[in-house]
Amino acid sequence: MENKESSKIKSFIYLDEDKMYSISSQLFEGMTQYILQEETEGQNDVNSQKGNFLSGRFMADMMFQSRSKSEMRNLHDFAFNLFEKELEDRGILYDVKCNDNISNLQDKGFVRIRGKIIFCDYSRMQYIIDNFNNIGRALGRLQGEAFYKQIEELKQNANETRDREKRYRQQQTVKYGEKQIEELLKNAGLVLDEKYVKNLSTVMRFGYQDGFEARIILENSPLLFSAVINLQCLKENENVLISKYSRITEKEFTVIGVITQVGNPKPKMPITEGADMKTATQGMHEMIANLEMQFNGRSSNECIIDPIAIFTEL
Repeated sequence: MENKESSKIKSFIYLDEDKMYSISSQLFEGMTQYILQEETEGQNDVNSQKGNFLSGRFMADMMFQSRSKSEMRNLHDFAFNLFEKELEDRGILYDVKCNDNISNLQDKGFVRIRGKIIFCDYSRMQYIIDNFNNIGRALGRLQGEAFYKQIEELKQNANETRDREKRYRQQQTVKYGEKQIEELLKNAGLVLDEKYVKNLSTVMRFGYQDGFEARIILENSPLLFSAVINLQCLKENENVLISKYSRITEKEFTVIGVITQVGNPKPKMPITEGADMKTATQGMHEMIANLEMQFNGRSSNECIIDPIAIFTEL
C-alpha cells in the first residue's frame, strides 16, 4: 500500500539532486551499472538490476538525464518521492519528535523534521551592517525633511553672504544643526558609531561570510535544528524565497537530511612534538578551529543537518 506521507503533493524550495542520486545509487542496486551501460552503449539493458526494478530503473534514467543536462526538474521531484519511500521502507528515515533530546538523535542518520523555519541570510545581514548608517541617515532625512531643508537654506545663505563675520556665524549655526541631527539619529538608534560598525562588519565577514542557514522550529521541542543551505540547490533566488514565505515563515516545512553534528564526542588532538612546519601548521589549525567555534559551533541543544530536501506539503 502506498505511504500516505509520500503521496502528498510537495512544493519544493530546496532539492540537492546530486546528493539524492548519490545515495539512491546505493539504495537501488544496479543503478550505477545501468547508467554506465546507457552512456557507453546507448542501450537499456538492465538485466542485472536488483531490488525494486522499476524504481531503480527510473532513478537511473533520471541520473542519466541529469548528467546529460536535460531540463526535467519536475521529474527530479518525482524521483525524490521514490527516494523518500525507499528510506521509509528500509526503516532508516527517522521522524524527529518534540520530546526527543540530543541523546535520542546521536545514533540517527536520515531524519525528517516538520516545523516553521527562520531563514538566516548572513550575506544580507552583512550588507545591512555595512550600510547601516547610510540607511539610518536616509530614514532620518525622510522623517525630518523640513528640518533638513532649513539646514540647506542656511548653507546656501552662508555661501552667498559676503560679510565674513556674518558668514562665519551662519556656518556655525549650520554645523550646530548638523550635529543636533546626528545626535537625534544616534539617540533613535538609526546611526551607530562608525568604528563599532566597521569592527562588527569585520567580525561578521570572518565568521559567516555569505552563509545561508535554515533553522527549523519544532513545536514544543527544546531542541534547535539548523540546516546549512547550498544556494545552488534552492529552487529560486533566496531573496524571492524570503519575499514569498517571510524570513520567519507562517507555513510549516518538512526537512529531510542527514545529521552531521549532534553532540557525539570528538577526537582529542594528540600532543605534537618537534618544531617543524607541519607541527606549527597543526597548531594553527587548532587555533582556527577554536576561533570558528565562537561563530559556527554547535549549541548544547542544537542538531545540525545536511539537508537533502525542503518542501511544504499540500
